[in-house]
Amino acid sequence: KIEAAAKGAFKAIGCTGYATADVRVDKEGHVYVIDVNPDSYIAGESDFVKAAAVLGWSYQQLLEKIVQLAVERCAPKVLINSEVLMA
Repeated sequence: KIEAAAKGAFKAIGCTGYATADVRVDKEGHVYVIDVNPDSYIAGESDFVKAAAVLGWSYQQLLEKIVQLAVERCAPKVLINSEVLMA
């Protein structure tokens, strides 16, 4: 439930790449997303990095994934723009 709510909020506000979500769950199990931050603090001591570590990701793996997502999202646009500029 928590993951689905966080992913739904991520998509609803148009995030791309990565973000963090602040979530609360009430006594009945209802999930509330209070905040989505698409510009998360990603220094080694951050909660985001600690959460990734719980999932078995090293800091380097996390940063590589963030870069990979950015390249996948932006590389075709950069290539197209480069070709236009060179023509």
